[in-house]
Amino acid sequence: MNIIPFAGEGLTMSSHEIAELTEKRHGDVIRDTRVMLEALGDDADLRHVQETKDSRGYTAEISLPKDLTLTLVSGYNVKLRKRIIDRWMELEEKATQPAIPQTLPEALRLAAEAIEKSEKLALENKAQAEALDPHSATAAPSQTGR
Repeated sequence: MNIIPFAGEGLTMSSHEIAELTEKRHGDVIRDTRVMLEALGDDADLRHVQETKDSRGYTAEISLPKDLTLTLVSGYNVKLRKRIIDRWMELEEKATQPAIPQTLPEALRLAAEAIEKSEKLALENKAQAEALDPHSATAAPSQTGR
C-alpha cells in the first residue's frame, strides 16, 4: 500500500504515540493503520497522512490526523479510546493557545508585531471614517471664530 505523502500542516498523532497510549506494539499499530487505510480506500482523505521511512526503506512511523486516529482506535477497547480522545483534546488546546515568548528577542518581535498591527488598524479606521464623511476628517477648524 502506498500512503500519500503529507501535504500541508495540521495536527497529527504519530503511530508511536498511538502505540504508547493504547499499550500496543508499534508494529501492530502500523499493521492496523495499513488495514484501516486499505479498507477506507477512496473514502478517506489521506492528504494529512504522513509515512516516514527509515534508512532501509521500512516504515518507521505513520502520522494520522484526528479523524483517522479516532477511526483506528475505535476498534480498540473503551479505556484506550478515552486516552486517545483526551490526548487529542490536549493537542487541540495547545494549538489554540498563543505562544509565549521564551527569549527577549522573541518578546520584542511579538511587541513590534502588535504595535504594527495596531498602527495598521488605526490607519484603516481613519481611512474608513474619511470614506464615510470626507469633510469631517480633513476640515480644519475655523480660525476666525465666526
